[in-house]
Amino acid sequence: MGTVQVVAATIKQGILTGRFRRGSRLPSARVLSGQLRVNKNTANKAYGLLAREGLISVAAGRRAVVAGATAARRAASTDFLRGELGRVLLPILREAALLGVPTDRLLAIASDEIRSFHDGAGRRLYLVECNRLEAQQYAQDLSGMLGVAVEGRLIDELPRLAIAGSDVVVVPYYHLDEVVDCLGCEQTVGIQVAPEPETLFRLIEAAQAPDGKVALICGNPRAAKRFGKLFEFYTTKPIRITNVQDLRAVKALVAASSVVFATPAAIPVVARLSRTKPVPFPERIDPESLQPLRQLLSGISARSKGRGRPTLARRDVAR
Repeated sequence: MGTVQVVAATIKQGILTGRFRRGSRLPSARVLSGQLRVNKNTANKAYGLLAREGLISVAAGRRAVVAGATAARRAASTDFLRGELGRVLLPILREAALLGVPTDRLLAIASDEIRSFHDGAGRRLYLVECNRLEAQQYAQDLSGMLGVAVEGRLIDELPRLAIAGSDVVVVPYYHLDEVVDCLGCEQTVGIQVAPEPETLFRLIEAAQAPDGKVALICGNPRAAKRFGKLFEFYTTKPIRITNVQDLRAVKALVAASSVVFATPAAIPVVARLSRTKPVPFPERIDPESLQPLRQLLSGISARSKGRGRPTLARRDVAR
């Protein structure tokens, strides 16, 4: 199989497994070539191959879009699923035969699982943040952790979103009250997002140094306020904090500080204003905090089995 076919197969698998949904835009050829470490021409040829198969549509000057349920896509999906089911079911069928499980019982179990899946398949999963860059990054990270599609959204966009009854809104704990007040508890679940420990300790050590003049530049006022409260627990020495919406304050802090840290959303602005490269101050999702979310998603899929959907009160998701 040539490189073009390998790239096309990778994208096709993402489409057929639901990673790329109908109507969603695919990465540009430039981005795709960087992700898969192939040249841009190979990525374009792969998209052309998928377009000829009817799986995507490509318009001049625009990014490729996943096509609807065309005959070609249905045929490709059938072939793909038959192969995947055969690979997965064979060991299960052998085990069932050894245990003496009758065929009608296997069919009932499979039918029950299929109904359960489709009951929750229409839901959407949102990750909301106050900064678009971080919303997209956390959504991508969460998607990889859960194996499902996650959309990144801004908190300010929530009033305009059409949130369905089965949709789930995921939010870092530090924004939980704000989102719950907007949407209510049942559709909202919190996760832990925190600074990387090594970078946090580096910032604290720099601030505690005798001649330490440390600044943290954030992407917006919400983040600056949140980090200000966080640092109160770690050091009594001041860590000067501002955000890129106040460029005058940013310039003053950059000029007066010996070490400048910046969140991912603020790095491009700080890099333009500083002669030295700022120290990145990223945050990460804590995998252990995902258990309430996994339980909620499991509860949605189990509704067809009569167990109902769990309700998460604010005190349950905030701890």
